[in-house]
Amino acid sequence: MHLNVLMHNVEPSQLSFFSIVELNKIVESKGSISPIIYQETPSSPCVNMLFPTMQIAEAWAQKGVGIATSLSTASKLLSLPCMERKLFYVWDLTWLRHPKHYEYHASIYTNQHLELIARSESHAKLITNCFNRDVKHILRDFNHEELLEILK
Repeated sequence: MHLNVLMHNVEPSQLSFFSIVELNKIVESKGSISPIIYQETPSSPCVNMLFPTMQIAEAWAQKGVGIATSLSTASKLLSLPCMERKLFYVWDLTWLRHPKHYEYHASIYTNQHLELIARSESHAKLITNCFNRDVKHILRDFNHEELLEILK
């Protein structure tokens, strides 16, 4: 199975670090899942990667599961025609810092083509309260075991 993760970049950040470390564990397990990270802004990874990274434009015809990690990557994921399953991993609650853009945020969070994944129970409650949409999964810091359960 192709696991396509859409990120802004892989420069040093908590999201980059945890996603790379946990996806490396999936690669090391030698299972049937092949991860790849697609970046909006190409950058050097913050830690060694055991899988490829490409520019986000290359995701256009990719099959498999797509996981967006931001509003902008979620918007792009929605436009990709070949992904069989589309997930939005809400790592950061950006609307709390940008409340004037509620309509844009709501258009992503309420889109029924995206399965929502929250980073924690408290994030899930906030998302549900703000957008009246249930969060389907909780994924703590990109934990590879929890991610594999979600992918089943």
